[in-house]
Amino acid sequence: MSKRLALGLLFLLVSATVAAADFSTKDLEGHPLSLADYRGKWVVINFWATWCPYCVDEISDLSAFYRAHNAKDATVLGLSVDDADEISDAELRDFVHTNNITYPIIRATQTIVRAIGPIKGLPTTYLVDPNGKVVARQLGPMTGADLEQFIRDHASSLKTASP
Repeated sequence: MSKRLALGLLFLLVSATVAAADFSTKDLEGHPLSLADYRGKWVVINFWATWCPYCVDEISDLSAFYRAHNAKDATVLGLSVDDADEISDAELRDFVHTNNITYPIIRATQTIVRAIGPIKGLPTTYLVDPNGKVVARQLGPMTGADLEQFIRDHASSLKTASP
């Protein structure tokens, strides 16, 4: 599949944008986090699991994207769907450290999944625009370059929300 076609698949939800419901939680380090905290930035929400090889393959690209964009125009939130009965928070923190994950990691809950959208497989990545609308979903792996291209292609057509 060509890169252009892959970006086209990511584009499927753009015409049917919906506001993401806000959620508040704590990241794996215990820091409070709310989706509304990121208004004004693109938010990449990546549902993943430690046992998913495609998810693990995405980590370095997502970390690089986060480092390049977090202070400016975009951020990444990793939502682990790992069952807390199978992997403790301490074990998940060890996995995060061992794999050099630089972006915040959150345990996915049903409340958060309902706020963002369905997970039909892993990895699943949602893109929320700076106005808080879910504008794209990707089922399967993606790269930082895919994200950057999508944002470049759609940032100019973004309408700023009225206060």
